[in-house]
Amino acid sequence: MVTRDRMKQATGFRVDTERIDERTVVIAVAGEVDLYTAPELKRELVAAVDQGARKIVVDLSEATFIDSTTLGVFQQYRATGARAGARGQRGGGLGVAARQRAYALD
Repeated sequence: MVTRDRMKQATGFRVDTERIDERTVVIAVAGEVDLYTAPELKRELVAAVDQGARKIVVDLSEATFIDSTTLGVFQQYRATGARAGARGQRGGGLGVAARQRAYALD
């Protein structure tokens, strides 16, 4: 049986979070982000919001593959995070950067 940890190893998946300031976080992703690894990315997004981040940039520069599961994570964050930010609560802006290009998801 293939475990989630083995899949992460096989795909070179890694996620690193860096707080830029009290409101901004960069989440850098490497390797393949798919059905097996996207939940970890989602956990990092949720943790960043729970810790007060209002601006989050997901850096996909080192990602070798993303699938629709990953896009679903972004869409779910956009829907829930934007609503929270609009109500003055935690959450808010999400940007995605890849190969030296940045994309705002609004």
